[in-house]
Amino acid sequence: MEVFDELALAGAGAEKDLEPAGTWLLLEGYLKPFAAVRHVHYGAQAALEWRRQHQDISTIAEIELAIYGEALTYCGNRAPATAIQAQFSLSYGLAWALYQGDLGPEAYRDDSLQNNEVRRLEGLVKLVEATDYTKAGQRAARLTINGDRIGEVIEVNAVPGEPHLPLSQDQVLAKFVRYVAPVLAMTPQGEWPREF
Repeated sequence: MEVFDELALAGAGAEKDLEPAGTWLLLEGYLKPFAAVRHVHYGAQAALEWRRQHQDISTIAEIELAIYGEALTYCGNRAPATAIQAQFSLSYGLAWALYQGDLGPEAYRDDSLQNNEVRRLEGLVKLVEATDYTKAGQRAARLTINGDRIGEVIEVNAVPGEPHLPLSQDQVLAKFVRYVAPVLAMTPQGEWPREF
């Protein structure tokens, strides 16, 4: 039991820091806006900000994502072949966000994973550790894109859905409807089929 406590609770015996019985922690969590692990959100958010300013991705020749070390440890997967690999891939999430202007569940379909332009963009991504973020224990990213605009840098220090930037009730509902509609055959207006 002590080994479990060390692994699961980061402490054993008197070092365990548990909330009193009856304390509900559900509201201490957060909801993410994108269909990817949290580490991927920072690069994807930077890509979306770049994409809002520029529509033409064909001129992109170099991409560098400087990000905190933990993200590189867990999400350094390159050229993902499966949906779960792609959800844990900084470079794929960034490439898809540049390509599509979004990072939703459709990014993980087989045809999406094989998309030639997404593969081209993903192959251009250079992942580097931003030691300033790592040392500060900060989750953030700096995206540098070279192409028709040389060395343009976008920095993201927070993403929507973090505990201090929670999604609104409308945003959570919109995400839910968007993600379940294809599975439950909802109408584009968000109406449930009659059998539901």
